[in-house]
Amino acid sequence: MTPSSRRRSSTRAALAITAAALLLGACSSASDEVATGEHEQDVPRAELPVAPSLAWSVGVADVDDADVDGAGGSFVAPQALAAMYGVPDAYEVDGVVVTVLRGEGGSRLVAFSGDDGAVAWQTDLHIDNPDALTVEITCATTAIDGLLPCLAATFNPSDRSRNSELNFIDLDDGVVASTVPAPYATAVKVDNGALYTAGQDNRAARTPITIARGTVEDPTSDWMEEYFLAGQCQGSGDGYTFDIVNGVVHFGSVGAVLADAENGERLIADDFSGATLLPGRGFVATLCSAPQTAVVGANDGTEVRRHLGSHTWGAPWSDVSEQSPYLVGFEGIDFDSGESIWKLENTANRSVMAVYSGTVIMFGWEDDRPLVTGVDLETGESLWSVSRDIIATVDNTDGERVIGMNSVLNEVVAVNLRSGEVEWTLAVPENSRARLAGDGLLVVSGSELQMFSTDD
Repeated sequence: MTPSSRRRSSTRAALAITAAALLLGACSSASDEVATGEHEQDVPRAELPVAPSLAWSVGVADVDDADVDGAGGSFVAPQALAAMYGVPDAYEVDGVVVTVLRGEGGSRLVAFSGDDGAVAWQTDLHIDNPDALTVEITCATTAIDGLLPCLAATFNPSDRSRNSELNFIDLDDGVVASTVPAPYATAVKVDNGALYTAGQDNRAARTPITIARGTVEDPTSDWMEEYFLAGQCQGSGDGYTFDIVNGVVHFGSVGAVLADAENGERLIADDFSGATLLPGRGFVATLCSAPQTAVVGANDGTEVRRHLGSHTWGAPWSDVSEQSPYLVGFEGIDFDSGESIWKLENTANRSVMAVYSGTVIMFGWEDDRPLVTGVDLETGESLWSVSRDIIATVDNTDGERVIGMNSVLNEVVAVNLRSGEVEWTLAVPENSRARLAGDGLLVVSGSELQMFSTDD
């Protein structure tokens, strides 16, 4: 493969990673790969030491609906920003696989049985906004009280009005059990049995971030806060992060907010661009003001220390010890003492993509070759390097291996986190997205859903 071909492959990989970050909210802890009322870090995930086998598949044309043209429709993410870019995806929620089917008749939620792929239900989400072009759908990845919270939003270009409603959908039959106005919300999440909604209207300058916590009956019953920003952060607003870890809520778009999950109290007064929520410890955030400064804080918002430079934010962290160092730039730092444990040299053209089970996964270039590198989080030792033509996305882990996509050969690839060995591959349709689901793997392309299982 020529260098130009490698660059095109790398570009496709970057787009795929960007889409995944949009879809998952660029989570800084375990990503939204499971669907229960518990926090994601507390739930066992599938272990895939060998390639799973195909359990079932279903195509767009198999969905019997007169209003959606099977030939022209496509499966897109149940998340408005990712769907806007045509990113295919689906969530498994309590044994039901949920996606959005978009066709000439509009967009609707479609659910399939996780056991055999049979169509469980289809639901239209309507919202009153005259002349709006489309209804945008964003669903949580976790149910609450047996209901799936989904935002339905519209934008009317004639008067630039936006309207948004929360729909609570019964997972058994797809019936909309209740609807609640949520004009501020662009994101919805369930954590430890509580409902969180958040949003920021980026059509105007210096608009506040709004976050609320509540129940199905009243999504703002616990608290609802507006957080005003000074406008020091730069960005297009075309994306957001949303996460809750150890009692800290993190939402960001153009600027970001950290808040106490119990009462909504703001934890950092300064404008910052993003944060990594450290499991069991606290957080690291990078201020937008010059010079670039990383702020380290405890879970209660108490500032621990500051460092010149930026931290690595937006990368998922999972299965990381509370005693492990945090990262500022390419330096591992002890949380308690603030002392440097290790520091990498020659870090030009490198970026941290994920931290899984004590392995820091980096993307970079070396001698015009795009590489994926595994580095030990505790020591900074380089563990392995493989070509990005082998694995181009790294948004899944089963704790022992990183599971991503080879966008050149259209394969799911499992790479051992400690050795870099390719343990197995799985052929999938072109432009697919894969995520752990139940005891196996859910693979989604625009035209097909596939469930792969480890069951015999």
